[in-house]
This record gives sequence, structure tokens and C-alpha cells, in this order.
Amino acid sequence: MRFAKDYNDLFPPRLIEKIKETAFNIIERVGVRMTDGSVRDRLAGDGIKAVNGRVTIPAALAEAYLNSMIVSSAGRRRHRYAEDEDRVDGWINTYCHSYLDPVSGKIFPYDRESLTKMTYFSDGVAKRNNFNPDVPGYPSDIPAPCQSIARFVVGNEYLERGSGPDPMCRYSAKYLFEMCGIVDKKISGLPVYLSTPLTIGDESFYVVLENANRLEYASIYSMPSFGANTPLSISGAYSLVLAEQLAGAFIVNRLTGLKTYIGVGLLPFDFKDLNQVFGTPEKVMLGFVNQAFNNALFGGDGFGGGAEIHTHSIHPDAQSAAEKAFSIAAGYMKSDPYGDIRLAGMGTLGMDEVFSPAQLLIDAEIMNYVRRLDRGYDIDEIPDDFLDEIIDGIDAGFIPSERTVARHREYIYHSDLFTRANFSKQISSWALPAEKRAAERAAAELTRKPERFLETKKAEALDKLLEEAIRNA
Repeated sequence: MRFAKDYNDLFPPRLIEKIKETAFNIIERVGVRMTDGSVRDRLAGDGIKAVNGRVTIPAALAEAYLNSMIVSSAGRRRHRYAEDEDRVDGWINTYCHSYLDPVSGKIFPYDRESLTKMTYFSDGVAKRNNFNPDVPGYPSDIPAPCQSIARFVVGNEYLERGSGPDPMCRYSAKYLFEMCGIVDKKISGLPVYLSTPLTIGDESFYVVLENANRLEYASIYSMPSFGANTPLSISGAYSLVLAEQLAGAFIVNRLTGLKTYIGVGLLPFDFKDLNQVFGTPEKVMLGFVNQAFNNALFGGDGFGGGAEIHTHSIHPDAQSAAEKAFSIAAGYMKSDPYGDIRLAGMGTLGMDEVFSPAQLLIDAEIMNYVRRLDRGYDIDEIPDDFLDEIIDGIDAGFIPSERTVARHREYIYHSDLFTRANFSKQISSWALPAEKRAAERAAAELTRKPERFLETKKAEALDKLLEEAIRNA
């Protein structure tokens, strides 16, 4: 079917029932791989079996649990935005371990000092452009179990709004729960990541198991590569991924009693470069197919709104501009006109690997273009004295008129990074390309000394716990 058609009709009830039936059969006859025998033993009973390192669950139990999830999410709706509300928001990618230095043009691994500078820079850009700031990565100069702890400390000291916890392991979780108490935050839920196909038991699983008494829910995720670790069949792949996520949700609930959430999705895979591909037509299309499938499965319109603006380029160049702008434009065209549009991956290059302060400035401009497009034009009424305005404008022109002076910003978004000067102006001053202007501006902003937003007593308490974690790691 063509991209322009309505994706909400892709999955009729008959097909949804067939996908569910296939998933139940996979859970019962194939099961999920779980190498930890002590955990497998805790699942025994009610027909659940552990054979050759796999756990199988009776189809009837899996179906009943899915039905309970569907009932609990019935009527789930996204926020509906009014005509005058800004529904476009940006999100900084938090997964990077390196940054692109705007002065040298070279890529360096983060240490705590450079991560602090980039975080403070991101906070300033986000405030000016009204999007969500965050810590754009993890430092590499400390032991791996402490990196998410350091990220939390940097975020709560150098972002005015603070930053949420992201425990990468059981060791970091111990400290992050304590740190949340210092800055008045709460960890209500945590993710459990599965490996496709049908494998459960990575570190995130044990973080949830060990801290279940502190949590309210767990979210089950997987990142299946369509056609690589799933069949190259959309309906067949959804059956497999639904099976693994439903089994994961069932197992976590049975072991902990926590409420669980799933969201079934497929990611495009390039069979030449053997890599998941973002910033591509396939990623945009599968994003909307994933949205349609989950809304058909659970009912309502609770899924949707995302538009990842990733690129595989490691430079702020023609490829990154094309892939990011394409993803945003295509995502916007297919979006719900009254739903939210979340642009995830602001400032990111090399998929999820590199943060670029220059790219963040460029992405903010792309986001502002989308906002201006979304706002549209208001059609006004003609006043009784309009003829006088016409007569005055014929002689003096309309640029200096009271109406134009008062309202021109409503009609034209003026970028302070992208030029709209005519050819002769640009050639006379030999204007720099936009990516170089962005790099120069980022370099200038990064000379500012980061200032803490968090009160001194709380910051000192966080710093003390971080140093203790590093010593003991």
C-alpha cells in the first residue's frame, strides 16, 4: 500500500486474531530462552515448563494475560492538542559515549568534564528553543557500572530541570535509588530488555527482580531487526515479537507482581551493510506500521507521536541534514493533526554513538521549521477602514505599515542560523556554510563555564555518593 494511505486500516480484526493465535502457539511450543536455572525453577507450576534452557507457557495463560493487559489499557488516549498549543517537542539522545568537538572536528570519548560542558550547553539550547534537555551521553573515564550514576549526577547538577535515573546494572541501581531520595525523584518503573528472538535474562531483568518492591511497573522492550532475527514477513514478525514481549511481560509479572507494559515494534535492517537503519524511508514507514499494529491490538490511539531524527552520518553534513529533515517531514505529514510530535535524537550522529553540539543547533532549527509549518496561517477579517491602509501602502509601501511592524513575526519564522540573504549579499561577504556557522556558534557557547543549578548541599551529597561508587566498583 502507498505511504499516503491511512495506516489505521492495516490490521483488520481477523488479522490481529491470527497474529495473536500464532504468538500464543510460539509461547507454548517454542518458549523463551532463559539460562538462569534458579529463576526458571521459580516459574514452575500451572503448566509452565522449563526444558533445555527454555520456558514454555500454556497458550491459555498467555492469552489470559494479554487480555488483562488489553482491558487495563482500554480507552488509552494520547493528549489532544488545541489549535493554539505547541505540540512539537524535541528530545536529546542520551545514549552517546562520544562527542564531536566543534573546534577540531574530531570525535572524542566523553569524560566527566566534557559531558558536563555538553550538558550545560544542551540546557541553554533547549531553553532558547523550548524543547527537552537531557544529558547527551555517558562518561568513559570511570568504571562501566558507575557511568549511569555519573550521568544522573551531571544531569541533576547542570540541567535546571534535572534528569531522570537510568540504572544500567544492579550496582548502579543501588546508588541511584539512594540519589533519587536526595533530589526528590522517584523511580516508578524500569525497562526490561529482551534479545530477539525469544531471549530473556540480561542485566535489566535482574535490576527489576531485585528492586521490584520499590517499583510500580516494568516496561518490556526489544529491538528486532526485521528480516534478520525475525521472518521477512510483517505479520509473521509481529507474531514472533508479540510472543517474546508477551512472554517477557508474563514472566516479570509472575516473578514480581508488577504491572507490565509492552509495545511491539519492528526496525528496518539493511542486508548490504548488515545494520539497523534509521533516517530512512523504511524506518518512517515501519514506525507508522508499528503504531497501527499496537493501536489495533490494544484499542484506542495510545501509540504514536514519535519521529526519530537519527542519521548514520558521523558529520553534520548533507547526509545528516537530508536524513533528519526527511524523517521529520515524513513523520509530520502522517501525524495525527491533534496529537503530539516528539522528535527524538536531537544532536545525535552516527545512529546513537556521537553527540554533536553543532548538529543540535541545526536540529533545533529543523524543529522550529516544523513548528512554524504546524502553526499554519490564521485567516483574518477585513476591517472597515482597510481601504485607507491600501491607499497609504500604495505610496509608502506596506513594509513600514503598522500592521506589518506589529505582526510580521507571526507570518515569517526568522532563523538566526540559516541565511535567507540573496545571492549578492552572500557572495560579497562569502557566507560560511550553515554547518560551519553552527560549529563556530557551538564552540563559542562551550567556552562558558558550567554553573550548577542544584543547591550546594544536595550537589555535595550526590558527589560524595558518586565518588564512593567509583571507589567500590
